[in-house]
Amino acid sequence: DTATNGTSGTLIDADTALSWQTVEVAFANGVIESVAAENGLTATIKTNNKEVGVGDLGGSGKSHPAGLVMTVTFTSGTDMDSVYIDFSSSTTVICIVTCVPFTSTPRVATVVQDKSNNLYLFASPNTPTDGVASTIEIAVTGAFNKSDITSLLPKMDPQVGNGYFGLGFLDGTSKLPDGEAIAVASRPLLDIDVDSVTTAVVASPAAPAFDALIFVIGAAFLKPCGT
Repeated sequence: DTATNGTSGTLIDADTALSWQTVEVAFANGVIESVAAENGLTATIKTNNKEVGVGDLGGSGKSHPAGLVMTVTFTSGTDMDSVYIDFSSSTTVICIVTCVPFTSTPRVATVVQDKSNNLYLFASPNTPTDGVASTIEIAVTGAFNKSDITSLLPKMDPQVGNGYFGLGFLDGTSKLPDGEAIAVASRPLLDIDVDSVTTAVVASPAAPAFDALIFVIGAAFLKPCGT
């Protein structure tokens, strides 16, 4: 439950530092069929079925922790690869006392380690020309050897140095896949050195760089349509 904040790499508690009262989201493409809100809140779908808001209609003023806000289901047959949050819309805001709109689409790289120690990269916005990464470099404060990281992708050989490891392809053209297990570590990475200049996800092309890098350790993935 930690994340890096800003360029200094300060470690923050996502449960408190990223709290919110109301979230409103506009989607580009797709038609919303239903919304299940978390935290005992109520979801309101706008009449165009492309916008949804989640908040406390009772006006209690309570704030809620970072994490899952709502599960949005789109109509059958929707091409989910074409659905994304429209950050250019004035509807898309996060509110805590006052509402904060987005001036541009944020470029965020999230490195996730699940309970089986598999590592994933989620880069946004995920489009053919944006939200693509070439390498992940992570510094750790504990002991780390080449035997502590194993690639799950063909032709990707992890690089391990003194207090860090890197994941990426050496051919200069291949990119890391989004949302796919790319490597597995021998242990939970609870000792990531977020203050190290080594710790980074490198965008491809390198500019513009990602605005923020977030780490999630110990995630559990649910596949409701799987066995």
